Amino acid sequence: MVTPRAFPEVFVIGTGRCGSTLMSELIRLHPDILSLSEFFMTMANTGFVANRFDGRKLWRLLSKASPAVKVALNYTPPPKEFLYRYPEGGPFTRDTLPPLLYTTLPHLTDTPEEAYFALKEDILARPAASLSDQYRFLFSLLMKRFDKKMWIERSGGSLSTLPALLKHFPNAKYVHVTRDGRDVAMSIAKHPPTRLFAYNWMNTKKYGIDILRPPFILGTNPVLSAVEPLLTPLLGMEQLRDKPMAPADIGRFWSEMVEVGFESIRRIPTDNILTMRYEDLIAAPRETLIRFMDFIDPDLTYEEWLDEAEALPRPGRQAWRDLPPDELKALDAACAKGMAITGYEMS
Repeated sequence: MVTPRAFPEVFVIGTGRCGSTLMSELIRLHPDILSLSEFFMTMANTGFVANRFDGRKLWRLLSKASPAVKVALNYTPPPKEFLYRYPEGGPFTRDTLPPLLYTTLPHLTDTPEEAYFALKEDILARPAASLSDQYRFLFSLLMKRFDKKMWIERSGGSLSTLPALLKHFPNAKYVHVTRDGRDVAMSIAKHPPTRLFAYNWMNTKKYGIDILRPPFILGTNPVLSAVEPLLTPLLGMEQLRDKPMAPADIGRFWSEMVEVGFESIRRIPTDNILTMRYEDLIAAPRETLIRFMDFIDPDLTYEEWLDEAEALPRPGRQAWRDLPPDELKALDAACAKGMAITGYEMS
């Protein structure tokens, strides 16, 4: 009997608005790789709370969005990564939409409701198992449905959840996508969900809670998960989501996430982590994607995929260069720490 070939478990990590969303699109084009876009981010404050649970609990996690996630992602007009479009006569409303349908399943299929309900029976029948095994089971069901050989999960802001990923997936491979912090800050300034994350970080720190550090890391703390329905209106999250934020304040948030994230990155064995610059992906997509696949699995580097994928990346405009001199100086200072850590030079 031939033993099925083992493929690596892979996470694409970054600070959010670092260009890693593009990676989800590039991976989705690959015929053999399941692109799990925003899976853990749409689980938010619930994804890593329990270390062991059964299929009924897993289905609840996949089926009930937290109040903060509803505020952050499910609004009009939706952010680009929110892909569900509420078909007329469909089974869900804004209050009942499962997190799995926010992005992950619509990213994979034009019939996400069908894919969602097809999972239910197998998941509910699952016995108790570790968190990582339950998620692996779910991902295996999706691989089977979409005829894929392996999976890659990518969530915005996942550098903040890296300690939880390392705890539950210690042997996984990690692809860290970096980007000039000033570009990230200007992108976050126009992206309400990530801007809300930055505001929540600033506001909760006033009470001695740092959601970028243990024991308060997003999705890991049972107390924060339990009080989230109270905190969401108390912190005025809906108002904060729509409130402008100074680029320098965002830069400080970005730098802090980078600093905290690198505390975990340094624990990853060298052979298990690859750093990719967003700028390289834009300037030399084919070469960068070959490097990416050499790290993942060279046998899955297909010329047809490279031909299609290299056409996606497009250079953008560096909006921070248009800031008034005083604001640009403040942004440079705010990003300096993170830029130094990630090896970027101020220009």
